[in-house]
Amino acid sequence: MRFTHIICLAVMTALLLFALGCGNKRNPTGGATDTEKPVVLATYPAELEEIVDGTLEISFSKPMDRNSLANSIYIYPPVQNKKFSLERSSLKIKLNEPLKPDCNYYVTLSTRLKDLRGNPLAASQTLIYRSGKLSTARISGLLNYEIPSDEGSPIATSLFSEDSLLVFTTDLTGKSYAIENLNQMPYRLRSYIDKNQNGRYDPGTEPIFEAKTEGREKEVLDQYLAYVDTSFVWINSIDAVSNREIRIEFSEPVASYQQVLVASDKILDIKHKILENNILTLLTSAQD
Repeated sequence: MRFTHIICLAVMTALLLFALGCGNKRNPTGGATDTEKPVVLATYPAELEEIVDGTLEISFSKPMDRNSLANSIYIYPPVQNKKFSLERSSLKIKLNEPLKPDCNYYVTLSTRLKDLRGNPLAASQTLIYRSGKLSTARISGLLNYEIPSDEGSPIATSLFSEDSLLVFTTDLTGKSYAIENLNQMPYRLRSYIDKNQNGRYDPGTEPIFEAKTEGREKEVLDQYLAYVDTSFVWINSIDAVSNREIRIEFSEPVASYQQVLVASDKILDIKHKILENNILTLLTSAQD
Protein backbone atom coordinates (compact mmCIF):
# COMPACT_ATOMS: atom_id res chain seq x y z
CA MET A 1 0.00 0.00 0.00
CA ARG A 2 2.76 2.40 0.91
CA PHE A 3 4.54 1.66 -2.37
CA THR A 4 1.33 2.31 -4.28
CA HIS A 5 0.92 5.69 -2.57
CA ILE A 6 4.46 6.64 -3.54
CA ILE A 7 3.79 5.73 -7.18
CA CYS A 8 0.51 7.74 -7.23
CA LEU A 9 2.26 10.73 -5.67
CA ALA A 10 5.05 10.57 -8.27
CA VAL A 11 2.53 10.35 -11.12
CA MET A 12 0.54 13.32 -9.79
CA THR A 13 3.73 15.37 -9.39
CA ALA A 14 4.80 14.55 -12.95
CA LEU A 15 1.38 15.52 -14.29
CA LEU A 16 1.50 18.81 -12.35
CA LEU A 17 4.96 19.64 -13.69
CA PHE A 18 3.82 18.75 -17.21
CA ALA A 19 0.79 21.03 -16.88
CA LEU A 20 2.92 23.88 -15.59
CA GLY A 21 5.40 23.35 -18.39
CA CYS A 22 2.63 23.46 -20.98
CA GLY A 23 1.29 26.63 -19.39
CA ASN A 24 4.67 28.33 -19.73
CA LYS A 25 4.69 27.66 -23.44
CA ARG A 26 1.52 29.67 -24.14
CA ASN A 27 1.87 32.61 -26.47
CA PRO A 28 1.25 35.94 -24.71
CA THR A 29 -2.00 37.68 -25.64
CA GLY A 30 -2.65 41.38 -26.22
CA GLY A 31 0.29 43.74 -26.78
CA ALA A 32 0.72 47.40 -27.66
CA THR A 33 -1.83 48.84 -30.09
CA ASP A 34 -0.41 50.10 -33.38
CA THR A 35 -1.13 53.85 -33.38
CA GLU A 36 1.75 54.98 -35.61
CA LYS A 37 0.44 57.16 -38.43
CA PRO A 38 1.70 56.53 -41.97
CA VAL A 39 3.72 59.12 -43.89
CA VAL A 40 4.83 59.55 -47.49
CA LEU A 41 8.36 58.23 -47.99
CA ALA A 42 8.98 58.89 -51.68
CA THR A 43 7.28 59.57 -55.01
CA TYR A 44 8.04 58.84 -58.63
CA PRO A 45 8.62 61.10 -60.36
CA ALA A 46 10.05 63.25 -57.59
CA GLU A 47 8.12 66.39 -56.66
CA LEU A 48 8.34 69.25 -59.20
CA GLU A 49 9.52 66.78 -61.85
CA GLU A 50 7.63 66.07 -65.07
CA ILE A 51 4.91 63.43 -65.20
CA VAL A 52 6.05 60.60 -67.52
CA ASP A 53 3.42 58.58 -69.43
CA GLY A 54 0.71 59.84 -67.07
CA THR A 55 2.06 57.66 -64.23
CA LEU A 56 2.56 58.64 -60.58
CA GLU A 57 3.78 56.34 -57.79
CA ILE A 58 3.69 57.17 -54.08
CA SER A 59 5.36 55.05 -51.38
CA PHE A 60 4.13 55.11 -47.78
CA SER A 61 5.79 54.04 -44.54
CA LYS A 62 3.09 51.38 -43.86
CA PRO A 63 0.72 49.16 -45.85
CA MET A 64 -2.39 51.19 -46.70
CA ASP A 65 -6.10 50.30 -46.67
CA ARG A 66 -7.51 49.94 -50.18
CA ASN A 67 -11.02 50.75 -48.89
CA SER A 68 -9.90 54.21 -47.74
CA LEU A 69 -8.93 55.40 -51.24
CA ALA A 70 -12.44 56.67 -52.07
CA ASN A 71 -12.77 60.44 -51.54
CA SER A 72 -9.32 60.70 -49.97
CA ILE A 73 -7.24 61.81 -53.00
CA TYR A 74 -7.82 64.99 -55.04
CA ILE A 75 -6.13 65.97 -58.30
CA TYR A 76 -6.07 69.47 -59.78
CA PRO A 77 -6.51 70.32 -62.62
CA PRO A 78 -9.27 67.69 -62.61
CA VAL A 79 -8.55 64.43 -64.44
CA GLN A 80 -11.71 62.49 -65.25
CA ASN A 81 -10.11 59.36 -66.69
CA LYS A 82 -7.78 58.01 -64.01
CA LYS A 83 -7.10 54.76 -62.18
CA PHE A 84 -5.80 54.06 -58.67
CA SER A 85 -4.09 50.80 -57.73
CA LEU A 86 -2.66 49.95 -54.30
CA GLU A 87 -0.20 47.19 -53.46
CA ARG A 88 0.50 47.25 -49.71
CA SER A 89 2.51 50.49 -49.19
CA SER A 90 2.75 51.51 -52.85
CA LEU A 91 0.04 53.62 -54.54
CA LYS A 92 0.01 53.94 -58.33
CA ILE A 93 -2.04 56.62 -60.11
CA LYS A 94 -2.54 56.35 -63.86
CA LEU A 95 -3.79 59.50 -65.65
CA ASN A 96 -5.41 58.21 -68.83
CA GLU A 97 -5.95 61.47 -70.68
CA PRO A 98 -3.78 64.21 -72.23
CA LEU A 99 -2.39 66.67 -69.67
CA LYS A 100 -2.46 70.44 -70.05
CA PRO A 101 0.82 71.81 -71.41
CA ASP A 102 3.11 73.83 -69.12
CA CYS A 103 0.85 73.24 -66.14
CA ASN A 104 1.45 72.16 -62.55
CA TYR A 105 -0.61 69.21 -61.30
CA TYR A 106 -1.49 68.97 -57.60
CA VAL A 107 -2.18 65.65 -55.87
CA THR A 108 -3.67 66.16 -52.41
CA LEU A 109 -3.66 63.25 -49.96
CA SER A 110 -6.17 63.82 -47.16
CA THR A 111 -6.27 62.25 -43.70
CA ARG A 112 -9.16 60.06 -44.89
CA LEU A 113 -6.41 57.84 -46.31
CA LYS A 114 -5.63 55.17 -43.69
CA ASP A 115 -3.32 52.23 -43.08
CA LEU A 116 -4.50 48.66 -42.47
CA ARG A 117 -4.79 49.39 -38.73
CA GLY A 118 -7.10 52.35 -39.33
CA ASN A 119 -4.49 55.01 -38.58
CA PRO A 120 -4.99 58.11 -40.76
CA LEU A 121 -2.22 59.80 -42.71
CA ALA A 122 -0.13 61.93 -40.36
CA ALA A 123 -1.26 65.14 -42.10
CA SER A 124 -3.02 66.22 -45.26
CA GLN A 125 -0.49 67.25 -47.88
CA THR A 126 -0.25 68.28 -51.52
CA LEU A 127 2.37 66.86 -53.89
CA ILE A 128 3.28 68.99 -56.91
CA TYR A 129 4.24 67.67 -60.36
CA ARG A 130 4.46 69.33 -63.76
CA SER A 131 3.44 68.78 -67.33
CA GLY A 132 6.00 70.72 -69.35
CA LYS A 133 7.43 73.93 -67.89
CA LEU A 134 7.10 74.45 -64.13
CA SER A 135 4.76 77.28 -63.10
CA THR A 136 6.25 79.44 -60.33
CA ALA A 137 3.49 81.82 -59.24
CA ARG A 138 3.63 82.72 -55.54
CA ILE A 139 1.35 83.95 -52.76
CA SER A 140 3.01 85.37 -49.65
CA GLY A 141 2.41 87.78 -46.80
CA LEU A 142 2.24 88.28 -43.07
CA LEU A 143 0.33 86.18 -40.55
CA ASN A 144 -1.51 88.29 -37.97
CA TYR A 145 -3.50 87.02 -34.99
CA GLU A 146 -6.42 88.50 -33.08
CA ILE A 147 -5.13 86.65 -29.99
CA PRO A 148 -1.30 86.81 -29.86
CA SER A 149 -1.05 83.43 -28.08
CA ASP A 150 -2.39 81.74 -31.23
CA GLU A 151 0.95 82.39 -32.93
CA GLY A 152 2.86 79.14 -33.23
CA SER A 153 -0.23 76.97 -33.69
CA PRO A 154 -0.47 75.14 -37.05
CA ILE A 155 -2.72 77.00 -39.49
CA ALA A 156 -4.63 74.68 -41.83
CA THR A 157 -4.50 76.53 -45.16
CA SER A 158 -6.19 75.57 -48.42
CA LEU A 159 -6.35 77.12 -51.88
CA PHE A 160 -9.48 76.64 -53.98
CA SER A 161 -10.14 77.47 -57.63
CA GLU A 162 -12.83 79.98 -58.60
CA ASP A 163 -15.27 77.07 -58.98
CA SER A 164 -14.43 75.85 -55.43
CA LEU A 165 -12.26 72.85 -56.35
CA LEU A 166 -9.45 72.03 -53.92
CA VAL A 167 -6.05 72.87 -55.41
CA PHE A 168 -3.52 72.94 -52.58
CA THR A 169 -3.36 72.35 -48.85
CA THR A 170 -0.62 72.92 -46.29
CA ASP A 171 0.03 73.93 -42.67
CA LEU A 172 1.49 77.37 -41.90
CA THR A 173 3.08 78.74 -38.72
CA GLY A 174 4.84 81.86 -37.55
CA LYS A 175 4.62 85.49 -38.62
CA SER A 176 4.86 85.14 -42.40
CA TYR A 177 4.21 82.58 -45.11
CA ALA A 178 4.83 81.79 -48.77
CA ILE A 179 3.02 79.31 -51.02
CA GLU A 180 5.10 78.67 -54.13
CA ASN A 181 5.03 76.76 -57.42
CA LEU A 182 1.44 77.70 -58.23
CA ASN A 183 -0.29 78.01 -61.57
CA GLN A 184 -0.99 81.67 -62.31
CA MET A 185 -4.75 81.96 -61.72
CA PRO A 186 -7.18 83.45 -59.18
CA TYR A 187 -7.61 81.50 -55.95
CA ARG A 188 -9.76 81.56 -52.85
CA LEU A 189 -7.55 81.16 -49.78
CA ARG A 190 -8.95 79.79 -46.53
CA SER A 191 -6.99 79.45 -43.28
CA TYR A 192 -8.01 78.46 -39.76
CA ILE A 193 -6.49 77.04 -36.57
CA ASP A 194 -7.99 73.64 -35.80
CA LYS A 195 -7.82 73.94 -32.03
CA ASN A 196 -9.77 70.78 -31.22
CA GLN A 197 -8.14 68.83 -34.09
CA ASN A 198 -11.43 67.55 -35.50
CA GLY A 199 -10.48 68.32 -39.10
CA ARG A 200 -12.99 71.15 -39.62
CA TYR A 201 -13.54 74.81 -38.77
CA ASP A 202 -15.74 75.48 -35.73
CA PRO A 203 -17.24 79.01 -35.82
CA GLY A 204 -16.76 81.11 -32.73
CA THR A 205 -14.11 78.95 -31.09
CA GLU A 206 -11.43 78.98 -33.82
CA PRO A 207 -9.85 81.89 -35.73
CA ILE A 208 -10.27 82.01 -39.52
CA PHE A 209 -9.23 84.05 -42.55
CA GLU A 210 -10.71 83.95 -46.06
CA ALA A 211 -9.93 86.04 -49.12
CA LYS A 212 -9.72 85.91 -52.90
CA THR A 213 -6.51 86.47 -54.86
CA GLU A 214 -6.30 88.26 -58.18
CA GLY A 215 -4.20 85.73 -60.06
CA ARG A 216 -0.99 87.70 -60.39
CA GLU A 217 2.33 85.92 -60.67
CA LYS A 218 3.57 87.42 -57.40
CA GLU A 219 0.70 88.04 -55.00
CA VAL A 220 0.96 89.70 -51.59
CA LEU A 221 -1.86 88.72 -49.24
CA ASP A 222 -1.58 89.35 -45.51
CA GLN A 223 -3.74 87.14 -43.32
CA TYR A 224 -5.55 88.17 -40.14
CA LEU A 225 -6.88 85.19 -38.20
CA ALA A 226 -9.87 86.45 -36.25
CA TYR A 227 -12.66 84.90 -34.22
CA VAL A 228 -16.24 85.56 -35.26
CA ASP A 229 -17.14 89.13 -34.32
CA THR A 230 -20.76 90.29 -34.49
CA SER A 231 -19.87 94.00 -34.24
CA PHE A 232 -19.85 96.20 -37.33
CA VAL A 233 -16.74 97.71 -38.86
CA TRP A 234 -16.95 101.32 -40.00
CA ILE A 235 -14.65 103.67 -41.90
CA ASN A 236 -12.77 106.15 -39.70
CA SER A 237 -11.20 108.13 -42.54
CA ILE A 238 -10.36 108.19 -46.24
CA ASP A 239 -7.24 110.06 -47.34
CA ALA A 240 -6.01 110.77 -50.87
CA VAL A 241 -2.27 110.36 -50.33
CA SER A 242 -1.65 111.27 -53.97
CA ASN A 243 -3.59 111.27 -57.23
CA ARG A 244 -2.88 107.52 -57.49
CA GLU A 245 -3.00 106.38 -53.86
CA ILE A 246 -5.92 106.22 -51.41
CA ARG A 247 -5.64 105.25 -47.74
CA ILE A 248 -8.75 103.90 -45.94
CA GLU A 249 -8.71 103.47 -42.15
CA PHE A 250 -11.30 101.17 -40.52
CA SER A 251 -12.48 101.11 -36.91
CA GLU A 252 -10.79 97.74 -36.29
CA PRO A 253 -8.70 95.12 -38.15
CA VAL A 254 -10.45 93.67 -41.20
CA ALA A 255 -10.07 90.00 -42.13
CA SER A 256 -11.44 90.25 -45.69
CA TYR A 257 -13.74 92.22 -47.95
CA GLN A 258 -15.77 91.48 -51.07
CA GLN A 259 -15.37 94.49 -53.35
CA VAL A 260 -14.01 98.03 -53.48
CA LEU A 261 -15.01 100.63 -56.10
CA VAL A 262 -13.47 104.08 -56.60
CA ALA A 263 -15.42 106.43 -58.85
CA SER A 264 -15.54 110.06 -59.93
CA ASP A 265 -17.14 110.59 -63.34
CA LYS A 266 -16.12 107.00 -64.08
CA ILE A 267 -14.96 103.93 -62.16
CA LEU A 268 -11.20 104.01 -61.72
CA ASP A 269 -8.98 100.99 -62.26
CA ILE A 270 -7.51 99.66 -59.00
CA LYS A 271 -3.99 98.52 -59.81
CA HIS A 272 -3.11 97.12 -56.40
CA LYS A 273 -4.73 96.63 -52.95
CA ILE A 274 -2.82 96.23 -49.68
CA LEU A 275 -4.72 95.29 -46.50
CA GLU A 276 -2.73 95.63 -43.27
CA ASN A 277 -4.80 95.15 -40.12
CA ASN A 278 -7.23 98.13 -40.19
CA ILE A 279 -5.60 100.01 -43.10
CA LEU A 280 -6.53 99.42 -46.76
CA THR A 281 -4.26 101.12 -49.31
CA LEU A 282 -5.43 101.39 -52.92
CA LEU A 283 -3.19 102.18 -55.88
CA THR A 284 -5.37 103.40 -58.74
CA SER A 285 -5.24 104.92 -62.18
CA ALA A 286 -4.93 108.74 -62.24
CA GLN A 287 -7.65 110.44 -60.20
CA ASP A 288 -9.24 113.87 -60.81
